[in-house]
Amino acid sequence: MFIKKISYGGIDWHDSYRTITQIKWNKQFEIPASKVTDCIVNDIMQKVPYLDPVDFYNAVLRNKTYRFPLLILENGKVVFPEEYEDIWESYGEIEGYSLKRYYYGGQALYLTDYEISDIPQEQVCYLVEEHFYAYTKGVPLVERFYHRPFKELKEAEAYQRTLKKHDERSEVSIQVYNLQEISSTEWLRANMEVIELSLEDAEKNYAVFVKNHIENLKKCCL
Repeated sequence: MFIKKISYGGIDWHDSYRTITQIKWNKQFEIPASKVTDCIVNDIMQKVPYLDPVDFYNAVLRNKTYRFPLLILENGKVVFPEEYEDIWESYGEIEGYSLKRYYYGGQALYLTDYEISDIPQEQVCYLVEEHFYAYTKGVPLVERFYHRPFKELKEAEAYQRTLKKHDERSEVSIQVYNLQEISSTEWLRANMEVIELSLEDAEKNYAVFVKNHIENLKKCCL
């Protein structure tokens, strides 16, 4: 089994962005089916370690809503808010494999979903991606890759160590996919066209958006 954590949120388009993270269990991307819930619970607990574990697990396992205040801790103690009751200015909700966080009476909202995939071993592939966050209005995430999908994780890891980021604010990560499912997508096709035109030189006439990149390459290569 494989798990992607997909998060989106902020106040408005200036700071709202989407992130996609491939979750690991015991430093491995492939997660035993019996550990999927534990993996997700552990990841959520890193953000909200003060949750009641019984109510938390019930919300995840039974797909029931669990609402709780969003607290700020210092040395394991609550420092904000100093006092809180049943109505909170900032609060979170867990329901199944989904986490919502509302700040300042709903002025800022962050959503996190965990996408679980059961990929046949022969279809598992790895892409080394560069993610550009909230690059422009209406585009909360730009996903780019500059090398064809890898079948071996160690090859993807070796390539990741050599890839130079195009923006200091971007992040480079390894993402796991079902090769058969993504092969027919326009996203894969367009990025593969860039690779073919640039002879896998990620710096050549670079542009963040794929269509612009292809047009730049055609002007100099064709």
